Amino acid sequence: MGKFYQWRLSLLFLLLISSSAKAQQDFCKKQEWKDSATNILFQQNYMSNKWQHICDSILTICPDDDYIWQMKAMPRFKGGYYDCASLDKAVSINPEMRLPYRAFMKCTFAKDYYGAIVDLKAAEALINGGGLMDHSFSFYLGLCYLGIEQADSAAFYFEKDIAHQSQTMGKGNEHYNSLFYLGLSYLQAKQISKAEKYLKASIKAYSRFPEPNFYLGKLLVLKNEKKEAKRHFEQSKKFLSEGATMNEDNNFYVDYPFQIGLSDIEKDLEQ
Repeated sequence: MGKFYQWRLSLLFLLLISSSAKAQQDFCKKQEWKDSATNILFQQNYMSNKWQHICDSILTICPDDDYIWQMKAMPRFKGGYYDCASLDKAVSINPEMRLPYRAFMKCTFAKDYYGAIVDLKAAEALINGGGLMDHSFSFYLGLCYLGIEQADSAAFYFEKDIAHQSQTMGKGNEHYNSLFYLGLSYLQAKQISKAEKYLKASIKAYSRFPEPNFYLGKLLVLKNEKKEAKRHFEQSKKFLSEGATMNEDNNFYVDYPFQIGLSDIEKDLEQ
C-alpha cells in the first residue's frame, strides 16, 4: 500500500512539474493533497534518506509549505546536527506557526540559549499566552536563563509559568517539572527556603521524580542535615535505576538542563 501511494505521488509530481505556476499554487493549497503527502511521509523512518527525498519532492512542487520545511529539519536536530537552514525557511514562511518550534529546538536540543531567548520573546509577541510541547513560553525562557546561569531571571519566568497554570488549571495542579525547575532556580540563587518549598512540591506532585530528590539532597547537605540528604540521594538512585525520568517527550533524544545520571548520585552517596 505504501508503494502505491509513493507511485501516485511521483505521478502527481510529474504532472505538476509540467503544469503552470498557477496550477501548482492552487494544488498546494488543497488540504486533501497536504494530508496525502503527509501520510506518505510518515510511512517512512524519519532518519532515512527516503524521508528527506519525499520532503524535497514535495518542496519542489510546493516550496512554501512551511510544515514540510519543518519536517525536513526535525530529523537533523534529533540526529545531533543543529543547522537551522530548513527551520529558518519554515519560520520565514509562517512565523506564527514555526517560530515556537525553532525556539524549542534551540533551547532543548542545540542548547543555543541566547538564540532561543530571542525566538521565545518574539513568539510571545506574536502569540500572547502561547506555548508548545505541554509547556508555556515562560517555562522555556526559564530553562534558557538557567542555562546561562541567570537564576533570578529563571525564577521570574518559572513563577510566571506556574502562576498561569494555577489560574487555568487550579491551584495544586501545577506541572511537577515547572515546580522542580523553580526550586532549582531558587537553589542556584541561594534562596534556600524557597528552593526547599518548590523541590518538595515537585516531589509531592510526582513522588518518583529523581531530579528533585537529588537536588533536595544537595540542599539538605547545605543545611547540614546529612542523614535526610542521604535518604533523598538513595531515593533518587532507586527511581532512576527503575527507569523513572522527568517524562518529557524528547528525553529519548536529549537531556534537559540539570537532568542527572546514576554517576552524579554515586558521587554524593560516597561523601
